[in-house]
Amino acid sequence: MKILIPIDFSAGSRSAAKLGLHLAHLIKDTQLEILNCSTLVHPPRYNITRIKIPPLSEQKRRIFADMKSFLHRSQTEAKELPPNINYYFEETSVPATGILDLAKKIRPDMIIMGTTGDSNIRRILLGSTALKVIENAPCPVLTVPLKHKIRIFKNIGIASELINTPNEIRFVHNLLGALQAHYNIIHIYPVFPQKVLPTEEYISRIKSKITTFLSESS
Repeated sequence: MKILIPIDFSAGSRSAAKLGLHLAHLIKDTQLEILNCSTLVHPPRYNITRIKIPPLSEQKRRIFADMKSFLHRSQTEAKELPPNINYYFEETSVPATGILDLAKKIRPDMIIMGTTGDSNIRRILLGSTALKVIENAPCPVLTVPLKHKIRIFKNIGIASELINTPNEIRFVHNLLGALQAHYNIIHIYPVFPQKVLPTEEYISRIKSKITTFLSESS
């Protein structure tokens, strides 16, 4: 499994990194793709302030070093970092664009990202970033709450409109099969504005549809 984890060195992205590392230890041959999206300080043509600005190459070197250090500090188990880790840097002021561009290039199986970013208006900014990634990513996106505590996956709830059921269930079925976890499919039937309750025939058809696909995925 290939997992893309965007990090901005915030507490939110630390939660995402912790979960990604946890999964990498549980699922054999997991490949972690670590990405930082930020802007560099480009030296002006004429520096009249005498402020020494590091060369762009040095700024990038520090970012890659910081990413590796950040992962080490995010490691919850007393283990070495997983062996299969790649690091990427995208210079952009719009993190969602950098995340989506890299996702299209490397085609991960999943993106894991935090829900709180490094900003004075963090909830608004990263909220819009996460939303843009979720709506446009070529793969499933798992968002991790800031205070999420790492624990063994035992039960997963899949909230689905049952429109894109095969793709939704296939991903979760394969992921949780590797984790030996259990999942429940939750279908919310819209009764507003028509206020018509689902019939027994409708419920039976939905159950049959899910059962058929699960048998084909096994």
